[in-house]
Amino acid sequence: RSAALQRIVQLDPVAVFLTSSDNHVTHPNNAQAPRLSIEQWRIGTRKTLELLDAAGLRTVVLRDTPGPGLDVPTCLARAQARHAPDETCDAPRGSAIREDVFAATLQAASRLRGVSAIDFTDYFCTPTVCPPVLGGTIVYGQPGHISDVFARSPATAEAVALRIIPIVNQAKPPTLWSETSEALPSAGSRTR
Repeated sequence: RSAALQRIVQLDPVAVFLTSSDNHVTHPNNAQAPRLSIEQWRIGTRKTLELLDAAGLRTVVLRDTPGPGLDVPTCLARAQARHAPDETCDAPRGSAIREDVFAATLQAASRLRGVSAIDFTDYFCTPTVCPPVLGGTIVYGQPGHISDVFARSPATAEAVALRIIPIVNQAKPPTLWSETSEALPSAGSRTR
């Protein structure tokens, strides 16, 4: 890890994008599968961000995508076989995202000049659920991952570009972005 970070610093990229999985942090409802505590997560994230920030690197932390907690393609296939609606496979927003992990990440990023955080949750979820299909495209593939088709869709590319390009181009000072632009497609406007 240390060698990888030093190599990144040596490369001096225009921007560094950090992603991670919330699954590395112990879930409050599943202490029997211990992983990192929230505090360990915050401290480790802060150390990484401080190193990159001290090197003068623009760093963008991307929030983990919602985890539906089920095998979405299998759920959709079963729903179709039963002539049930896709909504049968909706994941409750509250269980698909980890507010505690993202809050710890934002705390770790606070007051670091070159660090921004982007949260695409509203692109995936309505205020209450994270649907398995958006714009006629299956959102999730393998458990824990968005589908390749969804990731490569023009709507997804546009949403990502509209959020990331200004940061990379330093069009505005670093911020902690968590709002959703009205111009972006969102789960709230899903079509089936």
